[in-house]
Amino acid sequence: MRPAQIALACCLAAASCYAVSARRSDNAVVMPAAGYFPCTVASVHDGDTFTCSERDASGRSIRVRLAGVDARELGDFCARGHPCASAHADDATAALSSMALGQRLAWQANGNTYGRIAAFCRRLDGTDLSCAMLQGGFVARWNRYWGGHRC
Repeated sequence: MRPAQIALACCLAAASCYAVSARRSDNAVVMPAAGYFPCTVASVHDGDTFTCSERDASGRSIRVRLAGVDARELGDFCARGHPCASAHADDATAALSSMALGQRLAWQANGNTYGRIAAFCRRLDGTDLSCAMLQGGFVARWNRYWGGHRC
């Protein structure tokens, strides 16, 4: 490859990192193209879900659910058919808030659920949020969605 071709390839790769997901009019999440995308965590909903300050192509908030793990639901109960974390829901929410709120994350989507993008997320310092929440005992590993992910 010539230097100009390498530079163009690098620019295209960098530009793809700034793409965000879009939603159809029926509110279904349209998965972004393969790759990593930025998110600055604006708010934390519970122990496994947060909202990015970035917006999708239609101007809606981007909600992300940590992939491969499950926290207790608000109200401190385990959803039917989900793994059940031992930590109280409030403790899981506080832990995710302290790890993620205001942080810029890179996330790799691996599905969607209830209008949220399911993703494995890393802070800029390399901390994998699914792994950190699991290692802290705040969430339970959900093998069905964990796949080949490594901490």
